[in-house]
Amino acid sequence: MKKLFGSLLLAAACFLLGALAAQKLVLERDVVRLHVVAASDSLRDQSRKLEVRDAVCKALEDVPREGLRQALPALQAVAERTLEESGQKEPVKVLFGKESFETRQGEDGALPAGTYHTLRVIIGQGQGHNWWGVVF
Repeated sequence: MKKLFGSLLLAAACFLLGALAAQKLVLERDVVRLHVVAASDSLRDQSRKLEVRDAVCKALEDVPREGLRQALPALQAVAERTLEESGQKEPVKVLFGKESFETRQGEDGALPAGTYHTLRVIIGQGQGHNWWGVVF
C-alpha cells in the first residue's frame, strides 16, 4: 500500500512539473515583451518614454504578431514622430529579437524566467529606466 501511494504521489508530481514546463514553453514561444527605454532618467525623458510607449502600443493594434519584423520601420517612424511632436529630436532604434529574463512581477501577475521574443524601442542613448509589458 505504501508503494502504491508513493508511486501515485510521484506520478502526480511528475504530471504537475510537466504541465508547468509545458506552460513555460508556450509562454516563451508566444509572448512578445515590449520594452521602451528612455534616453535618461530625467523627468522629461521618462515622460517622453511613456508618450512613445502609448503611441507604439496604439500602432501595434493593427499589427499581427507575424508582421512584427516588417513593421519595425513604421514603429520607428511612430516613435520619432511622437518625440518630434513634443519638441524632442532624439534618434530611436526599434529592434526585434530574443532575450533572457529573470522572473518579473507585472500588473497582471508574474512572468516566469525564460527567453522571450522582445520588441525594444530605445530612445537616444537608452540610458534611462525602461517600461515593459506584454504585447502578444
